[in-house]
Amino acid sequence: MSPIPPAALAVMRAGAEDYRLTTPPDHATPAGITERIAEYLASEGYTVRPAVPLYARLRAAIIARTRFRRSTRARPTRGHPTPPRTNETP
Repeated sequence: MSPIPPAALAVMRAGAEDYRLTTPPDHATPAGITERIAEYLASEGYTVRPAVPLYARLRAAIIARTRFRRSTRARPTRGHPTPPRTNETP
């Protein structure tokens, strides 16, 4: 990933400052400031790509972390034998 150009950072700061000045503090939201910055970047000709949502990144991290630990078959617990399957005879 390449670093953000200084000109784009200046546009982002301007959008954030405009949002801060025009939105009452009790109505300000992180999504609102993000939208204002995206509007400013788009008006200056920058391409704004949607980011991967946080829940998707977390899910991917969890899957990657547990992929090699999971077994596809159930393990019997101590003292409790695995019940026979319906198509098997005891």
